Amino acid sequence: MLRISIGPVFIFIICFMAYTQKTNAQGNVNHPECLFGKMMQERGFTHIPGNPSPSPPGWLPSQDDDSTYYVIPTVVHVIYDSINNFTTTDVSDDAVKSEIKVLNEDYGKQYNTPGYNDYPFGVDTRIRYCLATIDPNGNPTTGIDHIYSKDFASINSNIDTVSGYYLEMNTKNLSRWDQKRYLNVWVVAAVDGQSNVAGYSYLANESAGQEFDGIVVVYLYFGDHQHYQSYPYNMGRTSTHECGHYFNLYHPWGPDYTGQNGCTDGGDSIYDTPPCAHPYYSQPVAYSHDDSCQTPFECNTDYRLVEDYMDYSFDTCMDVFTRGQTERMRSAIRTYRSNLVNYTNIVTTGCRNYYLSLNPANQDQLTVNGSITANTLNIYPLFINPENAQITLTDMRGRIIVNIAYPSMQNATVSLPVPQLSNGMYIITVTTNSAKYTDKVVVTGRY
Repeated sequence: MLRISIGPVFIFIICFMAYTQKTNAQGNVNHPECLFGKMMQERGFTHIPGNPSPSPPGWLPSQDDDSTYYVIPTVVHVIYDSINNFTTTDVSDDAVKSEIKVLNEDYGKQYNTPGYNDYPFGVDTRIRYCLATIDPNGNPTTGIDHIYSKDFASINSNIDTVSGYYLEMNTKNLSRWDQKRYLNVWVVAAVDGQSNVAGYSYLANESAGQEFDGIVVVYLYFGDHQHYQSYPYNMGRTSTHECGHYFNLYHPWGPDYTGQNGCTDGGDSIYDTPPCAHPYYSQPVAYSHDDSCQTPFECNTDYRLVEDYMDYSFDTCMDVFTRGQTERMRSAIRTYRSNLVNYTNIVTTGCRNYYLSLNPANQDQLTVNGSITANTLNIYPLFINPENAQITLTDMRGRIIVNIAYPSMQNATVSLPVPQLSNGMYIITVTTNSAKYTDKVVVTGRY
């Protein structure tokens, strides 16, 4: 049962909903839920019935003509509190890598994987995930951080309304990388000590770059088939779902507020996802020959799209992001999370090679930004690998002022002495074995 601080009438509605909705699936299965709606509510996000915020009423599909594959540098913080011969809340590096694989299969609609579907409305989002290989300090990394914590491995999602302090920060403060540069994933032992919560996230327009930004997933539901006790939610789709929220997707019935009916309250505001009323836990139909899943008829208009990753279906039933969902996610990236996919950030987080494998037509736009201060030429190169370079500074007449060989230039600032220069424009040229890069600098008012 979710704990939400609201009036007694609404508490009754929660209890009624939880009972009636969970009885629609066969068998004695624990159905973990997503706290997205609760977390947005606690941070002041108010849903007005009939208003499909954060998109305006009458939201229409965007013209997503950008063919670029967006690569998301990712860091996974595994916060665990027990490890012995019998039980552990830690997860292995292999499990983390399997989760990244699942994300790329699901967001890529990759053929011959569980993330593939043959529906015409199911599309490749052109969003991919990359475990960072360079940390915020420029050091090599696996993109995986294991942190033992006796007290805070189980995250507390509540806000202390008296002090305004986010209790979840006790856990997230244990390990956090710059949210403007990395997708932070916290894998935890539990959320609020509950057994029926799988994770949560925040909308991009509400949280991008803030210290609580990122997704939280309970270890039982993280990775592909790592924890069989979490069946039927053990295929890694919890992270797929939470990343959808991270890129501004709702649940298909809407922002998930108490008593909301998605048939009348605007739903998820996506033009090509069928309307639905409340959470539904679809599972495969018994003795089915085509692996079909239970599909109710809802809102007097259409069959429910139980294959939608943003629904609560069993993992084996989910395999669809629609075109409308894709347009919204990519719009959220361009609008709120552009720093993540900026090429400079791709290089400095160690995801360049993966990016170029997806975007082969995009040239490697390395830059050499220069300046001259106090008779010193400062060059700020951006090379993924060390390059032996020849550095030349010339005036506008082509006269050489500095000409020097510099070995193993990479991403560190290069400072070279220069003689006193007259006011005017100068050209810096850096030549390597593979290319030549130029930049202009202007000297004004120095003498």
